[in-house]
Amino acid sequence: MVVRVKTAALGLAIMGGCLLAQLLRGTAVRPAVLRAAGSSAQAGRAAAHTCDFPRFRASDPAAVAAAQEGPVLLTGWDTPYRIWSERAFMARHGGLPQPKPFAEDFTGTPHTLDARSGANVTTREFLAVARAEGAHRLLFTYSRNNPAFFEAIGSEWSHPVAIADSMRRGGRTVLDTQFSAAERMAQHYFHDHREAWLGLVRGRKWWWMMSPDWDAQSAGGKAFLRRTKQQGGSCSFLRDGPPEPAPPALGGEGALKWRRCLQLPGEVVWFPDAWWHATCSLDHWTVGVGEQIMDPNGLAGPPQVDGVDAR
Repeated sequence: MVVRVKTAALGLAIMGGCLLAQLLRGTAVRPAVLRAAGSSAQAGRAAAHTCDFPRFRASDPAAVAAAQEGPVLLTGWDTPYRIWSERAFMARHGGLPQPKPFAEDFTGTPHTLDARSGANVTTREFLAVARAEGAHRLLFTYSRNNPAFFEAIGSEWSHPVAIADSMRRGGRTVLDTQFSAAERMAQHYFHDHREAWLGLVRGRKWWWMMSPDWDAQSAGGKAFLRRTKQQGGSCSFLRDGPPEPAPPALGGEGALKWRRCLQLPGEVVWFPDAWWHATCSLDHWTVGVGEQIMDPNGLAGPPQVDGVDAR
């Protein structure tokens, strides 16, 4: 009996020591994330600090002031998880038309499917075509051009309490609801727009953000966006990290102040106007719903680098 107890204690001590060593190396954090990311060592270092954004409960009114200063992460978003599986979602909404859908591939190039499939395609047809053309696809659809779809899913998600009234303050009532569905390693290149939020109902998504102080139209900013594309886009950050900007002596901005966050199902990323951001989805069927403030005259277009969409 004494021998068995000592043996068990020794085994536990060894296991504990191995686990502590792994934690200190930053490689034992969220193993599922590391497998999806590709390079476990570098992804482990990224996952060791899962989110740089301030965290609040989705019902916490203190989040309102923080979200006017920079991105925040809201937890505890009350949205039913089970009904958003791909199988359940397609059973309910796969036949709904998508009048102006588009997908983006890993180069950030939009591919409109209307011409190939007629004026409308169904949600199921759209995703089938997008997947057939290649992985890394990202689907967006918007309430401004697809009201029937958003009316159909309207009862299946709710506004986070902290956001419900805040984005309508000061008479800013023009909101565009958005739905996104992404394949594993689908990415959205750097871009900026008005205040917005996105809640995940399925999958996981990495975010990288920079403040509005960053000048994308400067020589250094354009060079940085070009290097991001050459490197393979935002999902390559999981392997290589974001490309280093040129130093000020060479026309760049020097060190960039990154904020990054791994968003999980039931969490909401909320950020103010003009924050630059890029994303990478880690799972098949990474799905989110959110809103974005619309300018009265329409949204500003994505940044251009030498005449090319820099997303």
